[in-house]
Amino acid sequence: MQSAILNCFELTEQLVQLSRIQPSQVTDEQYNEINELLEERQKLLGDLQKPLNEEEQQLVHRILEDSDELNRNLASIKRSVQMNIQNLKKKKVSNQQYLGYNSIGADSYFYDKKK
Repeated sequence: MQSAILNCFELTEQLVQLSRIQPSQVTDEQYNEINELLEERQKLLGDLQKPLNEEEQQLVHRILEDSDELNRNLASIKRSVQMNIQNLKKKKVSNQQYLGYNSIGADSYFYDKKK
């Protein structure tokens, strides 16, 4: 059996398992691990040759099936990350606006000079 097909299959299985985590619970370490595995898998996909026997063809078919699930899971994770980034930007803007109101008070004291 071609080692590239088997390695690609194993990497795809690892990626599918990692991507099944709830998108909101994925840590930075898991993001990094997913990225590293995706890069390694991409290199292996470039090295693949046409499957020669039935067993290799079945592995390639399973890789394609798992790739569909992986794409859906990664899209969900991507949406979650995008929403987190948008929420952080909104919080930053609203926090800056709120702090802006507090800083105005220091310059605008009213001094009464009546005696």
